Amino acid sequence: MLLTFLTGIAGISPSVGAFIAGSIIASLPFSKNIENFISRFGLVFVSLFFLLIGMRVSFLDIIFNFHLILIFSLVVIIGKIVGVGIGTFLSGYNLKSSLFSGISMIPVGEVSLIVVLAGINAGILTNEFLGIVSWTVLITSLSSYFLLKHQERLLLFSRWIISREFEASLRPIQRY
Repeated sequence: MLLTFLTGIAGISPSVGAFIAGSIIASLPFSKNIENFISRFGLVFVSLFFLLIGMRVSFLDIIFNFHLILIFSLVVIIGKIVGVGIGTFLSGYNLKSSLFSGISMIPVGEVSLIVVLAGINAGILTNEFLGIVSWTVLITSLSSYFLLKHQERLLLFSRWIISREFEASLRPIQRY
């Protein structure tokens, strides 16, 4: 708590202080005992965090910005599948593993919400943008589950788009 308070006073996100405190505690010999004790409260704090986020989001903002929510969600979904997938493939993994990696990285998490909250507190962003990002978090999280469930179909679609010859032509790049 002290580091969280001090980083907040210093103008740095309190999350950084909490992270540093966690790193210090992790290096202690009895860190597992502390972790086991604190983990009991995790669900409460996570629930409160998302409750507070929800309280700042207007349902009307969601309706009026639904097109932006869909655009953001599609950019994240396609961008992560393609970007992470290509990076994984070029690292030497097969197409199936690369697709799995891309889909697994789709969810945009609570860190995005924390960044948006910091932007709101700094007067740079509005609660309207928080609504867009929070619904993008929700959609990307749900779509990741759905896409992982139907990964085999996506793999067949990927093989239809990417010929085996093209895939084989990229194999020499994987050696580097």
